[in-house]
Amino acid sequence: MATRALAFTVAAFVAMIGTGMPAARAGVEVGLGVDDRINGRTAGVAMLGYVTEQRYPWEFAVGGFSGRGMLDPLRGDAPTNYFAAISKRLSGEHWFVSGGVACNTVDDWVLSGHLQFLTSAGFRLDRWTLSVRHMSNAGIRGTNHGETFALVEYVF
Repeated sequence: MATRALAFTVAAFVAMIGTGMPAARAGVEVGLGVDDRINGRTAGVAMLGYVTEQRYPWEFAVGGFSGRGMLDPLRGDAPTNYFAAISKRLSGEHWFVSGGVACNTVDDWVLSGHLQFLTSAGFRLDRWTLSVRHMSNAGIRGTNHGETFALVEYVF
């Protein structure tokens, strides 16, 4: 499943390079959201990011997933987990896709290891952005459920 998501992101990047996309507007983004359910429990997500102003902007972000407590008696709990990420964006007039890497603070069965990949797709209208993002290690190390989350962001 993670391999398909990674392949889709790479294909989207390749398909859109050179399509005359306008430069993205730089800004600080503050986002709140929720992630997908794992064993019936969701977690809150908060993210603070900065997007550069260029045709293919960089996104620098820090954030965290709230803990879910004991999710599985065999695999243990899912504590609060923080991350820092850097991604490259491809932007259209109102949409974007991005892919990059992230480092997280907790090595558990939801995000095993500290090195993760982060893919995103979003829609921006004026100062508001709605995005769906996925963070996982793409099966490189250990059992890795990954985190798929939706964010509503405000751009300053």
